[in-house]
Amino acid sequence: MKKIIINSIYLFVLLLSVSNVSAFSSYGVRGCGSLISAIDTTDKKDEYSKDLTKMVVQAWIAGYITAYNGWQEVVTKKKDTDVIGITDINGVWQSVLNYCRANPLQNVNDAMGDIIDKLDTQQKKKR
Repeated sequence: MKKIIINSIYLFVLLLSVSNVSAFSSYGVRGCGSLISAIDTTDKKDEYSKDLTKMVVQAWIAGYITAYNGWQEVVTKKKDTDVIGITDINGVWQSVLNYCRANPLQNVNDAMGDIIDKLDTQQKKKR
């Protein structure tokens, strides 16, 4: 019971915070420069915002990958498509950060498109 109460409070605080994080309707349109600035902050006051940004963008990445995998299953008529293969969300997250650091004028959606292309190419080589 105690876990349920704690999780409920955590979810409430999270949802309340997410509503104030950004005016973007999608993290994919967030600029890479803006993302890197939020993540690379060294200000202790921004630590909560930094963690929240990371969590929300990782959730967006997971949704992007899920949608891509679903689309691939429809196109190829194969079940259990998994474009990320042996990596995980943290690996894709690090790739997004690397892309954004190298291309600060692009957006997160561009980063994911580039990463998905690379991952998809790797998966096709294995088939």
